[in-house]
Amino acid sequence: MTSLNRIAWVLAFVLLLAACAPERALCDGVYPVVGNLDELFKALDARVRQLRRDGFASINADDQTGRLVTRPLGFEGKRLHINAEVAEGGSIQVGFLSRDGRNPVEDMGPDDCTAITGDAVDVPVSWQAGSDVSALAGTDPRLDFRLRRAKIYSFWIE
Repeated sequence: MTSLNRIAWVLAFVLLLAACAPERALCDGVYPVVGNLDELFKALDARVRQLRRDGFASINADDQTGRLVTRPLGFEGKRLHINAEVAEGGSIQVGFLSRDGRNPVEDMGPDDCTAITGDAVDVPVSWQAGSDVSALAGTDPRLDFRLRRAKIYSFWIE
């Protein structure tokens, strides 16, 4: 809470973007600062909490398996990575579909994916055929996510 006149009070929530040292495990963190903002700038009287990288929003699935299909994606890169949180007994599988979304890419469909479990901000995805997706660059495939008891925060190809 903060007040300029000590009569009208406002609950304030400030986000500080922090660049971290390379030796830290979680970089590019976003730190919400909670405290009296009048005092924050005078005495730095605040508590700092760190949010998970890209943790502002997620796609969630409960005990029933959910499915998310992306629009056609143009990309360059070799590996698909996911930032996800999977509860006990849950999993995420992801595969590539043709541009029109009707057919899975051979050996890289969701059923060919090694199930993702656990909680991590950078999980490299692999399939029975391997993890290199560079052959699909330029074909504008779609991604087909199947998730159960899981949250997907972000994904990228690099």
